[in-house]
Amino acid sequence: MKRTTILMAAFLCLFSLTESPAQNTHKNMEQLNLTQEWDKTYPKSDKVNHSKVTFINRYGITLAADLYAPKTIFGGKLPAIAVSGPFGAVKEQSSGLYAQTLAERGFLTIAFDPSFTGESGGQPRSVASPDINTEDFSAAVDYLATRPDVDAERIGIIGICGWGGFAINAAANDTRIKATVASTMYDISRCTANGYFDAADNADARYKMRQEFNAQRTEDYRTDTYPRTVMNPEPTGDAPQFIKDYYDYLMDTRKVSANTVIHRHANIRKALQELYIDGTINCNPADRVKKPIKEVFVGSIYNAEELDQMFRVFRGDPLEQIVIFASYYGMRRSEIIGLKWKNIDFVRKTISVKHVVVESCIDGKLKMIKKDKPKTKSSNRSLPLVPQLEELLVKLLRNQQHNAKLFGDSYNKEFREYINVDPMGNLIKPNFVTQHFRLICDKNELKHIRFHDLRHSCATLLYDSGIDMKAIQEWLGHSNISTTMNIYAHLNYKNKVISANAIAGIIPNYKEKEPRAAAN
Repeated sequence: MKRTTILMAAFLCLFSLTESPAQNTHKNMEQLNLTQEWDKTYPKSDKVNHSKVTFINRYGITLAADLYAPKTIFGGKLPAIAVSGPFGAVKEQSSGLYAQTLAERGFLTIAFDPSFTGESGGQPRSVASPDINTEDFSAAVDYLATRPDVDAERIGIIGICGWGGFAINAAANDTRIKATVASTMYDISRCTANGYFDAADNADARYKMRQEFNAQRTEDYRTDTYPRTVMNPEPTGDAPQFIKDYYDYLMDTRKVSANTVIHRHANIRKALQELYIDGTINCNPADRVKKPIKEVFVGSIYNAEELDQMFRVFRGDPLEQIVIFASYYGMRRSEIIGLKWKNIDFVRKTISVKHVVVESCIDGKLKMIKKDKPKTKSSNRSLPLVPQLEELLVKLLRNQQHNAKLFGDSYNKEFREYINVDPMGNLIKPNFVTQHFRLICDKNELKHIRFHDLRHSCATLLYDSGIDMKAIQEWLGHSNISTTMNIYAHLNYKNKVISANAIAGIIPNYKEKEPRAAAN
């Protein structure tokens, strides 16, 4: 009897961390195609259990969610939180990060894709409906309240950015929601209704807006095209103040660099430009924002001693050969991940850089994109294969062949031509390289640098060894020497210091002489 009780308790505990029985009681739930591998924009926490769940709202739409549960549970049922947003985003982005972080702090959380978005069901796609999206939050509460491991009296919700209003709306109607957070930059609903800073808060402006919306409905039906729902009304006059305020906030409060602001401005402008091209807005407000002056970036570097320490730390690590490629050859991350076995000539002792693998956000998800040509024509280059790396590559090739036989059909043969794969044959993702490199460096108390700074370390060591800029340009694969000179202008300054010291030895000493003593 005792054994049966223990087994049943273990079963229930395991079951409670995956999905609620309530999920299977709805016969008409839409079958969703859910991605099972980790596809988030943030690293997976080792403090929580993660699983995919689904539930249905009262409009008959099946919603997909990532469930995060703390690995360490100190008895009793857990408080729970449902998270969604921002507007147009998916659960693999900020809402999932919120949910995972809260789970680390003892909450059972779900980050769900709203109706018509991401992995959730509903047609048409990529639209928003205030009543349905408000219902999405209550449907999430339905799901949480029926889980055996959740305290139904301690359920909260978080709405991020555009979904903050929906969260507040749901909380106003649903007494089961005991706590609500709306994490928003500004009142989107008010801005949509009244314009920026209530500039359109009058009857004429509201009537004109309705006319424009309804005229667009006629045109959409005539052309059988329905553009995505957007929250930005047409700007008038100068750029919206909130865009300027955002840039000021980044630089003054967050203390980010001017280059970061310029980069984000480019992304914002690109997104708004799509709306301008398809006729949703009549101008691009980002064009009216004054960008900060670009700063000359000088990355941190490792010297020879620091590199040697780093190599010892990464010995036997999945990134061992990757950090060597970056440090010794100055290869870009995309070039390293794109290396194939056919690029290694063990006879001629050469390595050819011919392919790249990058990550790009497609439909709200990070996807790996394989390209058969590097960044520029000059990036296509051949480099000598040093004996130490040759030995490591031979060992790596044998391990891959062994793993392919060992795991059989479970081994991923799609990437068998690539060098940098995990034990199961999966191609190592670019973002994993960046995140794991930082993790291992921090764990071993190495000087904090970016992974890309290994490329800068390589250039610096070459220069300090007496290699001229032209040779460094060819080694790194820059399209022209001016690129190399601009990036490594700080290295050229060393020559200027040497020249200055040489000149100083020639110029007469103009130090004021001591006055002669008066003759007696």
